[in-house]
Amino acid sequence: MSIDIKHAIWWGALSAIEQWKKSRHISDEALVEAARTKNLNGKLIHKFALEYQVFRFPLNLHDRRTERLQAIAEVLEINYSPKINDNDHTAELAQRWFKTIGDVHATLARYGAAANLRSFSMKALWLYQPEHATMWDSFAVRGLKSLADTKHPREIKSETAAAAFLHSFEDIFKRHEALINSAIKPAEEITGVRYKYPRRVLDKALWLLGNKGEEQRDAAFNRLTGLYPEATAEFLGTPPHA
Repeated sequence: MSIDIKHAIWWGALSAIEQWKKSRHISDEALVEAARTKNLNGKLIHKFALEYQVFRFPLNLHDRRTERLQAIAEVLEINYSPKINDNDHTAELAQRWFKTIGDVHATLARYGAAANLRSFSMKALWLYQPEHATMWDSFAVRGLKSLADTKHPREIKSETAAAAFLHSFEDIFKRHEALINSAIKPAEEITGVRYKYPRRVLDKALWLLGNKGEEQRDAAFNRLTGLYPEATAEFLGTPPHA
């Protein structure tokens, strides 16, 4: 199957909305609301870690896990909850993310061995700033590079690399914002779920585009869009398997 940006964005809208309400451990809706109301505590951080599979080490039963998770939650609240500067949010998001990696590491070190939780810190940032932030992994980076004439490392490990990635992400977002919004509207109608975070739709689309395994990519696309064949055909203009 040939999956282009329109296919990927439609899938991304359905995927983002699905994750907003459905979950094994906790939904995006519950996490974002907890962050918004300053109630994202250690217990919810535990569920978030399980849901997103972002770390195992801090969930170890030893070394006062409950206290450790609560301490991490307090770091996130301090670093991530303040309002973002709308004029240059990419640089500020990168700065907050990189600072939080160090602060979380230092917090864990108080309880024993520590780890650099880059992925955890990045995904947690979205919970506090869902209007501006995004999530990424090596698939999303590869997907972004397929759409933009830019070079980014496969793994984002520095503040500079994060700021560069986010800048490119914003360029692509602005280019496809109308298409993303046009996908969200019918996705809301068929699922009955209101959704207002278009950047999350794009990061999911980039993940799909960056997936090297064609069979895995097609299976993910078909599994979700197959639940809504008529809406999928209408949005794409052709049946999904045409």
